[in-house]
Amino acid sequence: MVGALLTLAGRVVHRGPDLAREAHYSVASTVATIILFNVIMLALLEVPLLCFVVAPDWTPKAIERAKRFAGRHWRRH
Repeated sequence: MVGALLTLAGRVVHRGPDLAREAHYSVASTVATIILFNVIMLALLEVPLLCFVVAPDWTPKAIERAKRFAGRHWRRH
């Protein structure tokens, strides 16, 4: 459910392909860029899920450490 909500069409999802098109890449480069863009975007969902399958005891602690790290190092403007 969370994955479906996070991958709903939004400005970020549409902006990546637009940037590739504006850069005037070849068709192959544009396709590769769009695929890479989606892999990176979905990795934020898939990696934690995979970790829960592989190491269910370790994953919640690692996620909490990552959240604390991000909270300490997040840029505030």
